[in-house]
Amino acid sequence: MRDTNVQHGGHKTVIAAADNQTMNSAAKLFLMVFSGTALLTTPGSATSRSTEQPQIRPMPMQSASALMMNGSGWRRMLGIKVYEAALYLPQPARTTAQALAPNTPRRLDITLLRHTVAEQHIDALREGLDDNTTPAERAAIESEQAQFMTLIGTITDIPAGTKISLTYAPGQGTLIYFDGHLLGIVPGEAFNRALMKIWLGDHPIQTSLKRALLGQS
Repeated sequence: MRDTNVQHGGHKTVIAAADNQTMNSAAKLFLMVFSGTALLTTPGSATSRSTEQPQIRPMPMQSASALMMNGSGWRRMLGIKVYEAALYLPQPARTTAQALAPNTPRRLDITLLRHTVAEQHIDALREGLDDNTTPAERAAIESEQAQFMTLIGTITDIPAGTKISLTYAPGQGTLIYFDGHLLGIVPGEAFNRALMKIWLGDHPIQTSLKRALLGQS
């Protein structure tokens, strides 16, 4: 198996051409990170940041449209900060409908505060999608979801400080970045809307984080 080490901010994200077993294990890790249900291990240096405001800073958008931070907050588990998240949009949005309006470029940045370890047999991403989409909506994005799982399955290590960026570019799809390294693009706005509803839907992963991303708190 060949690994590519992407250096960023003093740490590495390892991108690998992995076999199916490795991909399944890595996918579980990725899903646990997003859900915040990962086992918490040694915190990274990011946990020493101020407790008043998340310290995510704007980064260049790979699009003709300039985005600005709409809101930011923390994903917490048992009172412990797991990651910082920030939502970027072309103009302020205070509702999910505004944030996920058709043909609207957007980006969700997630910066890990802790190295995580995933338990087996937990598919947190699908749970988030199931909670915020109808069976018909899930059926319509089945192939895109499978493509997304394949892409994230190439990640073999996600240390504290890693930045994950999910960028929606109209006409292209969802661009998936790990520490600035483009893993791939999943086409279709329907998939991006379903993915974003994990944080912004009627049954979000964390209500306080949803409010923070929408600038409501």
